Amino acid sequence: MNNLINFIMKIILLMILTLILSCAPQGVGLSILVNSDKIYESTLIEDIRLFSEEPDSSIQIIALIKGSCISDLGEKEQTLYAIEGLKNEAARIGAHGIIIDSQYLTNNGGLYSIPGILGIGVFGFFTHPVIEGKAFRYIEETIK
Repeated sequence: MNNLINFIMKIILLMILTLILSCAPQGVGLSILVNSDKIYESTLIEDIRLFSEEPDSSIQIIALIKGSCISDLGEKEQTLYAIEGLKNEAARIGAHGIIIDSQYLTNNGGLYSIPGILGIGVFGFFTHPVIEGKAFRYIEETIK
């Protein structure tokens, strides 16, 4: 009997944790450093600029970068959080800007919890936006 109660308590705790995490959407950013042997100091998120094509200034690509957001928000809100995750990651690695290469929706399967007296798990598919690009730094001579 105690094992059953412990199992039910763990399931309830997992459902509460899932609910809390789903109520606080956040963009996630990932990067792969390229063409650089140097680690740069972080930059300010507010200073990160987004470009659809390479800027006229001399730049050095420092990373391939990706941002995404998985939540129950609408596509527009998820895209804004994906951009936020992209910019956060770019600032973390010391970039000055990002050249956006692609934006797409991806499908993932997931376990959902349906609220009610008994939490019921269901497997379903949902989409979330992914934004990919190249993080860059301006070459020192062009900043002066």
